[in-house]
Amino acid sequence: MKRKKKTKIKKSTLAVTTFLILLAVILIIAIFSGQKNQTPTKPPAREYFKIDGVFAWGTPSPQNQTLKIKMLSFNLTSIKGDAHWVHINPGGAIPTDDWPDFPEIKCNQTEYTEINYQTQVLALKWKDGYNFTIRLWCEETSWNLEDQKVTVYIRDWFPF
Repeated sequence: MKRKKKTKIKKSTLAVTTFLILLAVILIIAIFSGQKNQTPTKPPAREYFKIDGVFAWGTPSPQNQTLKIKMLSFNLTSIKGDAHWVHINPGGAIPTDDWPDFPEIKCNQTEYTEINYQTQVLALKWKDGYNFTIRLWCEETSWNLEDQKVTVYIRDWFPF
C-alpha cells in the first residue's frame, strides 16, 4: 500500500495570500462606499438664476469708465428649479443683517430686489453699460465662492 504524500503549504505563502485577499476586499469595499457618498455637483448661481430689469442710481466718472452706485435694483428669477434660502451678498459696506434674502423662490418666480448702499460702490464700463459683481447662493447652488459670483449688467441708470 502506497502512502499519499501530504503537501505542506508554507506559512509564508499562506500569509501573503491572506494579506492579498484582505487587501482586495478592503479595496472593493472602499470603492463601493465612496460611490454611495458622492453627491452630484451643484450648479453655479449664474446658471441657476436670471437677473434682469437692472436699474441703478449712480454718478459716472468724467470719462464714463466707472459708475459710482448708490442704489441698485433688479429682478431675480430662479430658472433651474425652486430655490430655498436665497442669500445675496451685494458687496460694499452693508451689514450682513441688511443683505437681501428670500426663504424661497419658486421655479420661474421673480422677486424684486433693491439694494441701498451706505457708501457708493464702483461698477466698471462694459460695452453699452456697466457691470458689477454680487455674490448669490442658495441650498440648491454651489457654495464655492467663485460659483457664487454673478455679474449684474447695468444699462439703465439715473444720475444721483
